[in-house]
Amino acid sequence: MTADKSKLKTLNKLTDEGFDTEKKITSIDMKIAYDHGLSGEIGVILELQEAIRDRKVIAYLCNAMDDAKPKPPKTNSSNPDEKDDERSENNERYEYGGYRSNQ
Repeated sequence: MTADKSKLKTLNKLTDEGFDTEKKITSIDMKIAYDHGLSGEIGVILELQEAIRDRKVIAYLCNAMDDAKPKPPKTNSSNPDEKDDERSENNERYEYGGYRSNQ
């Protein structure tokens, strides 16, 4: 996963204006942003401030999310509900006492 270029661009503008630490970035308000020519980036600045407070800056910059549960493993079949397993057919044979007739 790569970092979001627009977010990095805003981060570069912030560091160019002297906002090069988490403390400095979280202290930015709309007046300060306007005074430093950053009024177009206020939305990204607010999101970045929230990410700093939540200690999730890398995830924010990369548009990533921490999942509470890992994703289930991929299956080989295209339809997970479909069971083309030979063992299930064998079980049906023995369960019903004979072979199924295809009439």
